Amino acid sequence: MTFQIRRVFWRNLLGCDDATQTQGGVPHGTVRVVHQHAVSAQSTGFSVSGTTIYDATGAAFLMRGVSLEYTWFKSDLEISVPAIAETGANIVRVVLANGDVWDKDDAASVEKVINLLSEYKMITMLEVHDATGKDDVESLNSIVNYWIEIKDVLQGKEDQVIINIANEWYSQDNAQVWGDAYVSAVKTLRDAGLAHMFVIDAAGWGQYPDVIPSAGPAIFEADALKNTVFSIHMYANAGKDEETVKKNIDNALAINIPVIIGEFAKKDIAIEAIISYTQETSVGWLAWSWYGNNDPTYDMATGSAGTLTEYGEQVVNGDNGIKATSVLSKVFGPMGYPIDPSLASLSASSFPGTPECPGTHSRTSRDLTLLDSIAIKAA
Repeated sequence: MTFQIRRVFWRNLLGCDDATQTQGGVPHGTVRVVHQHAVSAQSTGFSVSGTTIYDATGAAFLMRGVSLEYTWFKSDLEISVPAIAETGANIVRVVLANGDVWDKDDAASVEKVINLLSEYKMITMLEVHDATGKDDVESLNSIVNYWIEIKDVLQGKEDQVIINIANEWYSQDNAQVWGDAYVSAVKTLRDAGLAHMFVIDAAGWGQYPDVIPSAGPAIFEADALKNTVFSIHMYANAGKDEETVKKNIDNALAINIPVIIGEFAKKDIAIEAIISYTQETSVGWLAWSWYGNNDPTYDMATGSAGTLTEYGEQVVNGDNGIKATSVLSKVFGPMGYPIDPSLASLSASSFPGTPECPGTHSRTSRDLTLLDSIAIKAA
């Protein structure tokens, strides 16, 4: 095992990121710093401070992930999740149904999804799709009741589960109606004992982000835990060009509450502007979607096993794509996956010249192969 391999291994173990390991064009030897903030004794999961999201360890968490259409392709779960993990994604947004439109995903099936994603060291973001584009408050309240119904499999997993309350509820641009409905929803969920981070989609099918600065602060203040994040879905309206992308992100961040890009896809939008400007502004994103769309231009992969489409290549392997920018949550350990026990007695000081640095590193096949080779040599 050469000195260089030893050095790279320990930089990966400690969360450092050499330019030779990424596609981001960072000068050689640059360290990707994972910022931390103090975690209170009461903190058990994700939290926010200003426009930054933190995981349960106090490390800043920048979402780089994928949406998975689970409720329509349940049988593919065990194939899709490992394939998504191979991209280096640190979070998966999972489509669920509460039974109002599609067959209901019961508590046992939701628990199975969470456990599998955690096994592959990815955070779970759950969303219910049945109220998409609906304007009646009853449909939103029905989803609120669903979360309460399955809360037994959610509680205690606040460090690995985020709740995106409802996908694209409310098709109009009336900030007052949108805001009042979500104030009530957030209060009801908190009163029921759900302490997770909440994500709330903008009005207008997620594409009217002006409601966020207008009504977002009232929703945030109504949250007893002050742990709510807003989401913009960037398609032909909200993400049509670079100017629009930047304006929508800047306006949302101006209220000093985190925003994410909860969906975007290939067709008719400025994807390069989205993934570059979110990197510049430390805004998280989740691409829509892994596969299964009626229009294949929205598919990242050609099927559950994960052969990437042109769009998928752009999202995963682009200059600011998942492989270049994703960092796994520290709740899963230093690199997000177990280290061979035979290496436990080793330290960075065992290899002179290896820098000490905090942080985490995304899991890729390259890292896994490196670990395997070193574990063999250490055995």
